[in-house]
Amino acid sequence: MQNSKKTGAAKGVLNRDERFYKRGTLIFIEGERSREMFVIRSGKVRVIRQEGEHVIELATLGAGSLLGELSLLDDKPRSATAQVTEDTMAMVIDHKTFESTVSAAPKWLECVLKVIVTRLRSALEKKDQERAFDSISGVIRVLLILSQTEPVVIDNTTSVPLSRLKDTVNSVMGIGGLEVEKVLHHLIVKQMVVIRKNKANREFVLIKDPAVLSLYMNFLRVRQDEGRLMGESFSDGAFELVSKLLSIGLEYTGKNGSKTVEITGKEMEMSLQGQNESTQNTSFRELLDSKLIRVGKKKAGDRTIHLYNYNLSLLKNVYLLKNWLPVFRENLCI
Repeated sequence: MQNSKKTGAAKGVLNRDERFYKRGTLIFIEGERSREMFVIRSGKVRVIRQEGEHVIELATLGAGSLLGELSLLDDKPRSATAQVTEDTMAMVIDHKTFESTVSAAPKWLECVLKVIVTRLRSALEKKDQERAFDSISGVIRVLLILSQTEPVVIDNTTSVPLSRLKDTVNSVMGIGGLEVEKVLHHLIVKQMVVIRKNKANREFVLIKDPAVLSLYMNFLRVRQDEGRLMGESFSDGAFELVSKLLSIGLEYTGKNGSKTVEITGKEMEMSLQGQNESTQNTSFRELLDSKLIRVGKKKAGDRTIHLYNYNLSLLKNVYLLKNWLPVFRENLCI
């Protein structure tokens, strides 16, 4: 029988397979492990989930509906809470009863059930991840905007008052303070932000590197569409070429202040030196295919000179990604 302290329990067991639940009873709770499925005979049950500080209603189930079937089938924690909203009678099917029934059925039916359950659980996990991505990228976006419009400098680092961040995120995204703190903890673990107090004991969020934070936000948004950021699949040779082109570009921009760099074919050949011919071709092709490098020509008397153009800011982001990609990929959900 249900644990009365945890779920309020049924009022009574009508027979071995049926239970009666009074209004307000919690049949099971999100996150707990229990292997029972319920067939609602009469009454109504509300299925809810906790999302941050909010309770979201997923469904209201009535007579004839199934409840709790996923945890019965795959023995994973409950993905939601079931709350009785009208006195309810339900038939209870535990895992022993289910397994003995399935063992008498054709083997192919068991395989079909496993595939269906795996797909359903995968869809739920994907939704959870998307929600986490939305929260993290949204909080980062607000944090970056406030750091530009209302910056506070602490320890020579741009920061934003924590209370101001929470208020703005709540008004823009509807996310409460506790969820904002979860996101900030996630970013602290990844060493992207830190929390500091001033002499008045007021808390501030210090941004270690806005470029990294912005790149991580873009990484999460692209991941939601199952895409990849430019440079994620680059070879070591391509990153080596990016590094060399950055060195040339920094010297170039020091002369004229432009972010667009134009080098000759000879300078490109010098950048590729040190790599074998196969690696040279691969590295150059990767940057060319990704449009990080664009090819042009110009006449110089009787000669045609090949020119290569690239944007220094884009190359900086790609090289930044090389160093931060393992951090970005680690522990994505909060």
